[in-house]
Amino acid sequence: MGVVVKKGSMQAHEIGLKLRDVGDRLGLEVCFEDTGVDKKIVGNVCTFSASSHELPERVVVIGGDGTLLRFLHNIPHDVKPPLLMTIRAGRRGFFFDVEPYEAEERFVDFLRGRYTVFEYERLVASLNGTTTNPALNEVAVLSYEGKVTRLTVSRDEEKIYSLDGDGVIVATTAGSTAYALSAGGPILDPELQAIVVAPLNPIQLHLRPVVLNVNSEVSVEVRSGSSEAKLVVDGNVLGSLSPGVELRIKRAFSPVRIARFGVEEFYERLFTRILQYW
Repeated sequence: MGVVVKKGSMQAHEIGLKLRDVGDRLGLEVCFEDTGVDKKIVGNVCTFSASSHELPERVVVIGGDGTLLRFLHNIPHDVKPPLLMTIRAGRRGFFFDVEPYEAEERFVDFLRGRYTVFEYERLVASLNGTTTNPALNEVAVLSYEGKVTRLTVSRDEEKIYSLDGDGVIVATTAGSTAYALSAGGPILDPELQAIVVAPLNPIQLHLRPVVLNVNSEVSVEVRSGSSEAKLVVDGNVLGSLSPGVELRIKRAFSPVRIARFGVEEFYERLFTRILQYW
């Protein structure tokens, strides 16, 4: 069993230690993910690396959406992610439904299979034969500050539009409620399997977000005469894209699976979280 804790969070570390104690009582070894854990707090514990090709079959993530995205971003694109349980110990926790006070009880449920699995599709981007680690929310091609990026966006070799502006966001169903939503994209019902293409501040005011089949391949080309753009995957800047470069984005081979322990009230949770930040 693996545990991922929010870096620098005393609360997350304390919950992790409680889960380790439960594991000890049940004869189960609990190992902490190495990049987030502070051994000054938890002591001498076994650890594992997210970048390894041999991950625990089940992992508990304690923190917020940033902790979850960091962990998933470090898993290689050709490795199936483990089944996850999520405990909220952060400000933003859209993927988190277990509260700290019930962590130990739900942990036992997780061990005994008393949960419902929800799957979240991901995206991978390929550039010059190199594939990024998958994105749970979005792949974005963005301008550098103060510059205009000129892009051509296509679906399965069919041009959707050319745009001049701050870039384009290509999002999953789950990611439709994140960065793409702030760019004017639609909220996709979680039962849909789709990809959202959302232009970001285009000069061409008639351009609008497009919803595509999840099996589509989206290509984004930086047009000749454009300034360089940057490739951003779930908030991580991975590099620059020069004019003439084409990025290809498609569905990842494996989704993220998260164990849920209650009724999934998607819209109630969504709008409650949105109102928290107003």
